Amino acid sequence: HNALISPETVMKSRKATADKYGAYVVGCDPAREGDDMTTFIRRQGRKAWNLEKHAKLDDMAKAGLAKKILDSEPVDRMFIDRGGGSGMYDRLVEMGYGKRVSLINFGHNALDQDAYKNRRAEMWAEMNKWLESEMETDIPDDDYLHGDLTAVGFKYTSNTQLLLEPKEKVKDRIGKSPDGGDALALTFAEPVAVKKQSRVVHVGYTPRDSVVGI
Repeated sequence: HNALISPETVMKSRKATADKYGAYVVGCDPAREGDDMTTFIRRQGRKAWNLEKHAKLDDMAKAGLAKKILDSEPVDRMFIDRGGGSGMYDRLVEMGYGKRVSLINFGHNALDQDAYKNRRAEMWAEMNKWLESEMETDIPDDDYLHGDLTAVGFKYTSNTQLLLEPKEKVKDRIGKSPDGGDALALTFAEPVAVKKQSRVVHVGYTPRDSVVGI
């Protein structure tokens, strides 16, 4: 298939080492059905780590895992896929985590509608740029994640918008959903401001310890 992310790009990042800096973001791709996995991954700047996979969880169990992460780690924002995460998101908001969690609809319009068909295509493209950067990018040395990242194909619409292969087609072709890839892509859903020394610093500001998304 015509993969968006190459195996060589992923292998380079599996063997790299990078420091953490900037906002602490977590991507969560909750299981929708059957044998799909609820997957969490963390990212700070050029480093992604601690890929978690959980099977057969209901909404309350998913919310409980997310709550544990939010309570025990300095998470600035957790991005949750709406496809299987509406229930867990609602519960997290009820518990007071509304300012630290965001629900992302993969099918909604992209922030850059000229370049991307939807949010999922945009997030995966941003992740691919991050992986292909000349700066070292550090991801878990994990075959499961490697397979997910290289499984998703792409094409362009008549309007030259990038469009990814549907998740269901990927699952039919490889026998599983690319949960780990979608979880990491979610960490690129939108810029996250970092609060430090009583000031808020946004993406584009130069200090390395104050920027996310690069």
